[in-house]
Amino acid sequence: MPTPSPTPSTSSSGASKKRKQMDVVDNVLAIAVNQLNSISDKKSSGCEIFGSMVASEISSMNNIQRQLAKKIINDVLHLGSMERLSEDHQIVCLRGSNEFLA
Repeated sequence: MPTPSPTPSTSSSGASKKRKQMDVVDNVLAIAVNQLNSISDKKSSGCEIFGSMVASEISSMNNIQRQLAKKIINDVLHLGSMERLSEDHQIVCLRGSNEFLA
C-alpha cells in the first residue's frame, strides 16, 4: 500500500504572512512608544511655561482687551530686545485717554 505523501500545508504560508504583519505592528508600536517617550522627556523651559500661561489668560479676554494686551506685550518685548527696559518702567494710562504709555 502506498504511503500517503504529506499534503502541502497552507498554515505555514499563513503563519509567515501573519508573522510579517506582526512585525509591522511591532515596528509601528515601537515608533509610537519612542515618540511618546521623547515628548514626556522634554522639559518645558520657564519661558515656555510663562508663554502658555499668557496664552491661557489672553484667550479668556474679549477681542478688544486681547488686542490691547497683545499690543502692550509686544511693546514691552520690543523695548527688551532693544535693551531699553529697566525696573522703573511702568504702564500708565493717561487721564481722559485710552492711550497707554509703557
